[in-house]
Amino acid sequence: MSGQATIERRRAVLALACAVVAGAAVRPATAATTVVATIFPVADIVRQLGGANVAVHTLLPGGANPHTFEPTPQQLHVLAGAQLIVRVGAGLDDWLFNLLQSAGSRARVVKITDGLDLLGPADSSHGDPHVWLDPILVRDHVAPALARALGDVDARNRATYEKRAAEFAAELTRLDGEIGSALRAVPRRGFVAVHPAWRYFARRYGLEEVAVIEESPGKEPSAQSIARIVERARAGHVRAVLTEPQFTERTAAVIAGEIGAAVVVVDPIGGAQVSGRDSYLALMRYNLAAFLKALS
Repeated sequence: MSGQATIERRRAVLALACAVVAGAAVRPATAATTVVATIFPVADIVRQLGGANVAVHTLLPGGANPHTFEPTPQQLHVLAGAQLIVRVGAGLDDWLFNLLQSAGSRARVVKITDGLDLLGPADSSHGDPHVWLDPILVRDHVAPALARALGDVDARNRATYEKRAAEFAAELTRLDGEIGSALRAVPRRGFVAVHPAWRYFARRYGLEEVAVIEESPGKEPSAQSIARIVERARAGHVRAVLTEPQFTERTAAVIAGEIGAAVVVVDPIGGAQVSGRDSYLALMRYNLAAFLKALS
């Protein structure tokens, strides 16, 4: 996108923000609480906690990359009516912070990474934001924080949110046991990833991220970097390169060809319209199957 086009797009966003915020209606006392989440997995966690008491909207379209996404003016209609906005933080969705400031939104904003000791690449001042890919972090930190936030903006249903959070915690405990049991049986532990989304998952289940193709999203590795990745992968006896729907497979395929490995698609985001990945639990089970394929 050209510089002039970007400027015009931002002007359109600001203009619509003023109109939408000025015309926002007062929410009826019996209406569902409107929640906006930046990415699908977090939106679905909110749905699990809120049930019929919440109307949840996701900003990031299916297949889009949250690191590089630019919101559209039309999404301000949803943002302006929200009582709660949930973002990941840690640099993943800073585009939302700037948009909300420009739009003058008064919604409560919750970051799911707040209060966590984040992993992270050495060149990042934010830390690794992909905490939702560890079901135990979701059970012990993310879901309880979101249940409290829902209760704060909708006190009349606080007890319901707490009850549903306890039920969801039990499902996450079962999911963790399922993933852990399956991955303990695989013969290999190492993998190459297209980008560093899987460090919390790897830490939880005793896997090893041997190398990463794109440490910074959208920044293709140099020939020297590819050579180093190939060297590390061979030394680690890696037999799979993990790619994602949000990234191109070109470099992953080149590296896989060099080391005689398979390219396996994992997905940190999923989507409501993505078959087999249309809930948080389904998404994690999809990724379990992908890791079993990659490491077996």
